[in-house]
Amino acid sequence: MNDAASTDWGAGWRLVGPTVAALAALVVAENLGARPLDQLLLYAPGIDKILHFFQSAVILRVLHVVLQYVRLAPRLRLVVASGLTLVLAGFDEAQQTLAPGRHIEYADVAAGCCGAA
Repeated sequence: MNDAASTDWGAGWRLVGPTVAALAALVVAENLGARPLDQLLLYAPGIDKILHFFQSAVILRVLHVVLQYVRLAPRLRLVVASGLTLVLAGFDEAQQTLAPGRHIEYADVAAGCCGAA
Protein backbone atom coordinates (compact mmCIF):
# COMPACT_ATOMS: atom_id res chain seq x y z
CA MET A 1 0.00 0.00 0.00
CA ASN A 2 1.39 3.43 -0.84
CA ASP A 3 1.80 6.27 1.64
CA ALA A 4 -1.03 8.38 0.19
CA ALA A 5 -3.59 5.60 0.73
CA SER A 6 -2.57 4.99 4.34
CA THR A 7 -2.59 8.74 5.04
CA ASP A 8 -6.11 9.11 3.63
CA TRP A 9 -7.32 6.23 5.78
CA GLY A 10 -5.85 7.73 8.94
CA ALA A 11 -7.05 11.24 8.14
CA GLY A 12 -10.62 10.01 7.85
CA TRP A 13 -10.55 8.33 11.26
CA ARG A 14 -9.11 11.49 12.81
CA LEU A 15 -12.34 13.27 11.84
CA VAL A 16 -14.59 10.72 13.55
CA GLY A 17 -13.47 11.28 17.16
CA PRO A 18 -13.91 15.06 17.19
CA THR A 19 -17.24 14.73 15.38
CA VAL A 20 -18.59 12.25 17.96
CA ALA A 21 -17.27 14.48 20.77
CA ALA A 22 -18.95 17.55 19.24
CA LEU A 23 -22.26 15.69 18.84
CA ALA A 24 -22.07 14.47 22.45
CA ALA A 25 -21.39 18.04 23.59
CA LEU A 26 -24.46 19.23 21.66
CA VAL A 27 -26.57 16.54 23.33
CA VAL A 28 -25.32 17.63 26.76
CA ALA A 29 -25.91 21.32 25.93
CA GLU A 30 -29.44 20.50 24.79
CA ASN A 31 -30.15 18.73 28.06
CA LEU A 32 -28.67 21.54 30.15
CA GLY A 33 -31.18 23.93 28.62
CA ALA A 34 -34.02 21.44 28.76
CA ARG A 35 -36.03 23.05 31.55
CA PRO A 36 -38.04 25.30 29.16
CA LEU A 37 -38.45 22.35 26.80
CA ASP A 38 -39.70 20.20 29.68
CA GLN A 39 -42.33 22.82 30.48
CA LEU A 40 -43.45 22.87 26.84
CA LEU A 41 -43.63 19.08 26.72
CA LEU A 42 -46.06 19.08 29.65
CA TYR A 43 -48.62 20.48 27.20
CA ALA A 44 -47.74 18.00 24.43
CA PRO A 45 -46.68 14.74 26.08
CA GLY A 46 -45.06 12.25 23.75
CA ILE A 47 -43.72 14.84 21.33
CA ASP A 48 -40.25 14.27 22.79
CA LYS A 49 -40.24 10.81 21.18
CA ILE A 50 -40.48 12.50 17.79
CA LEU A 51 -37.65 14.85 18.78
CA HIS A 52 -35.47 11.91 19.84
CA PHE A 53 -36.20 10.15 16.56
CA PHE A 54 -35.21 13.13 14.44
CA GLN A 55 -32.19 13.91 16.63
CA SER A 56 -30.86 10.40 16.04
CA ALA A 57 -31.66 10.58 12.32
CA VAL A 58 -29.66 13.81 12.00
CA ILE A 59 -26.77 12.39 14.04
CA LEU A 60 -26.78 9.29 11.81
CA ARG A 61 -26.59 11.42 8.69
CA VAL A 62 -23.77 13.59 10.05
CA LEU A 63 -21.74 10.53 11.04
CA HIS A 64 -22.42 8.85 7.70
CA VAL A 65 -21.08 11.91 5.87
CA VAL A 66 -17.98 12.08 8.08
CA LEU A 67 -17.36 8.35 7.62
CA GLN A 68 -17.19 8.84 3.85
CA TYR A 69 -13.62 9.97 4.46
CA VAL A 70 -12.77 6.59 6.00
CA ARG A 71 -12.04 3.66 3.74
CA LEU A 72 -14.97 1.42 4.59
CA ALA A 73 -17.38 -0.51 2.44
CA PRO A 74 -20.67 1.40 2.12
CA ARG A 75 -22.62 -1.10 4.24
CA LEU A 76 -19.95 -1.15 6.92
CA ARG A 77 -19.96 2.66 6.94
CA LEU A 78 -23.69 2.60 7.63
CA VAL A 79 -23.25 -0.02 10.37
CA VAL A 80 -20.53 2.06 12.08
CA ALA A 81 -22.60 5.25 11.78
CA SER A 82 -25.66 3.46 13.20
CA GLY A 83 -23.63 2.00 16.06
CA LEU A 84 -22.16 5.36 16.99
CA THR A 85 -25.63 6.91 16.80
CA LEU A 86 -26.97 4.25 19.17
CA VAL A 87 -24.13 4.98 21.58
CA LEU A 88 -24.99 8.69 21.48
CA ALA A 89 -28.71 7.94 21.97
CA GLY A 90 -27.84 5.87 25.05
CA PHE A 91 -25.49 8.58 26.27
CA ASP A 92 -28.25 11.16 25.82
CA GLU A 93 -30.54 9.27 28.16
CA ALA A 94 -27.85 8.13 30.62
CA GLN A 95 -26.48 11.62 31.23
CA GLN A 96 -29.97 12.89 32.03
CA THR A 97 -29.80 10.93 35.28
CA LEU A 98 -27.27 13.50 36.52
CA ALA A 99 -29.87 16.28 36.36
CA PRO A 100 -32.27 16.64 39.29
CA GLY A 101 -35.74 15.37 38.58
CA ARG A 102 -34.72 13.62 35.34
CA HIS A 103 -34.54 9.92 34.66
CA ILE A 104 -34.03 7.45 31.82
CA GLU A 105 -37.10 6.97 29.67
CA TYR A 106 -36.82 3.73 27.76
CA ALA A 107 -39.31 4.98 25.17
CA ASP A 108 -36.87 7.80 24.40
CA VAL A 109 -34.09 5.24 23.94
CA ALA A 110 -36.36 3.25 21.62
CA ALA A 111 -37.19 6.39 19.62
CA GLY A 112 -33.48 7.15 19.33
CA CYS A 113 -32.84 3.59 18.13
CA CYS A 114 -35.54 3.98 15.49
CA GLY A 115 -33.91 7.18 14.26
CA ALA A 116 -30.58 5.36 14.05
CA ALA A 117 -32.02 2.56 11.94
